[in-house]
Amino acid sequence: WRTESSGTATIASSSTSVEVAHELARDPSAKDCSVTPTNDLGAATKFWTSKVGRYTFYINVDAAPGDSGATFAWICAIY
Repeated sequence: WRTESSGTATIASSSTSVEVAHELARDPSAKDCSVTPTNDLGAATKFWTSKVGRYTFYINVDAAPGDSGATFAWICAIY
């Protein structure tokens, strides 16, 4: 059985996280979601996911990115 969802997300210039709605048909675990930065992270040097739950997960950075924010492509898939 398989369920998959993907999209993009932006952490605002003055924030350190964004909540992402994954819309999967089953509860994912952290290993089921992959995130890739698609621009310069600005002032941030690290990113990670957290709070992976039934409907959402969070993408976090260690410092507010500044300027235009930090953008990410993500995919969550359960096989």
